[in-house]
Amino acid sequence: MKSTTWTFFTKLVILVTLAIVFGLIWNQDSKLKNMENEFPTLVGNNLNREQITIPNDINDKPLLIILAFEQYHQRTVDEIIYQVEEVVDSSSLNIIETPILAGASKLFQSYLDGIMRGGIKDYDIRARTITIYGEKDEILDILGIEDKNVYWYLIGENTSTILLSGMNTLSNSQLKDFSKKIHD
Repeated sequence: MKSTTWTFFTKLVILVTLAIVFGLIWNQDSKLKNMENEFPTLVGNNLNREQITIPNDINDKPLLIILAFEQYHQRTVDEIIYQVEEVVDSSSLNIIETPILAGASKLFQSYLDGIMRGGIKDYDIRARTITIYGEKDEILDILGIEDKNVYWYLIGENTSTILLSGMNTLSNSQLKDFSKKIHD
């Protein structure tokens, strides 16, 4: 009787261990696949009230996507844009700022977009500011990032392929790589 009980528990432990291991491998592969080369498709509205699918609607040339999560991230977003525009001709690149916010009511979304629109008079800057509401946790999970930093992604022309990515402002070597990818 002891032998049968021992065999049952041994099999149970092995099965549970295998389930955990395969579950970890399955999740890791899935996350790595998303992180490896492809930027996820996101849908939001720019400050000119146009619905935009990222990256599909704006990747007729290489695309710089800057993800921000907090109001205080704006300074870093502006710095990244300044850095990139110093080394790359702005006509050879599309740039978007993408604030990503947790769920909010339609009324609050309209209010917040109105405040941002009121603070940005330039039509082109409004067009490149695409806010995404309600998908924050999913986006963080897919990209394997946290909302404490600003993240940037250089996406290839007419693709969703991530050519380069980084966090916060670019280092000198990242700027060189960035420029090289644009001019290749």
